[in-house]
Amino acid sequence: QRVRRHQEDRRATDRGVVGSGVVHVFAGGPSLTGNAVSIARLGMSTPKFLGRLGVGPPVDVWGDGIADVLAPAPSLNHLRGTQDGAAFVFFGGKALRGAVTESVVLQDVHPNAGGRFASSIDAADLDGDGVREVVCSSERDRIPGSTRIGSMQAFRGGASLQGAPAPFAFLHPPKPYLRFKGLEARSFGLRD
Repeated sequence: QRVRRHQEDRRATDRGVVGSGVVHVFAGGPSLTGNAVSIARLGMSTPKFLGRLGVGPPVDVWGDGIADVLAPAPSLNHLRGTQDGAAFVFFGGKALRGAVTESVVLQDVHPNAGGRFASSIDAADLDGDGVREVVCSSERDRIPGSTRIGSMQAFRGGASLQGAPAPFAFLHPPKPYLRFKGLEARSFGLRD
């Protein structure tokens, strides 16, 4: 079963938690017409108030040839308070049916309030092994000793993508930190 279409509802109430957000997955093919019914409802294992789970691109990050769902939640109050954010990976396949919780939780290596980890999320083969890695940006991340400049973190794909893995790469702008008319370059990260 390949993921053909998905839809986010960031304001949805999941298990009584307002605004935690859910992602609906629809089967592809001829059944994807008119009023299609979702085959899966993806949500956080512990829904959080105003977590606003969203959806990124469906892409194979496990390396099994089946699309997985990347779900950012940059507004999530996860580890250190207000909007430190997190990202969730839901592995595709036959188990992607009904109510499903995340397979993997991706977190900022040094979370801070307002960092908005996973403000952008994507996947690419960064190390040439044929398996895509997940890349998350934090548009307002604070690097120790600096102001809000943003960062990107890369997590290995494949079999090492389990539980709550640590990133293998951490990227931020070079020093001196960029400034434009006295304001910091707050949006260092991925762009659509």
